[in-house]
Amino acid sequence: MHPGAATKRPALLCCLKKLEHGDTLIVWKHDRPGLQPAKAAQRRGVKFGRKVKLTYEQIEHASKLIDKGEARQYVADLLSVGRSTLYRALAG
Repeated sequence: MHPGAATKRPALLCCLKKLEHGDTLIVWKHDRPGLQPAKAAQRRGVKFGRKVKLTYEQIEHASKLIDKGEARQYVADLLSVGRSTLYRALAG
């Protein structure tokens, strides 16, 4: 575990124990929680995902702007996301 990170996370541990096969836990970063109980949950079929940053409508709007010749950086700035987030959304 990262030095300085809290070693006891009772609410997280309780949550991880209750998750079942097919459940998805939305986490802030993919490298977290990084605990042994999280790995055990993954072995039980629990998935870890990220919160969606762009809605379907935003992705459609971005596609239209890019098709019209707008720069991807401009579109990313317009949507207040990073270019890599825009690229992932458009690829998905």
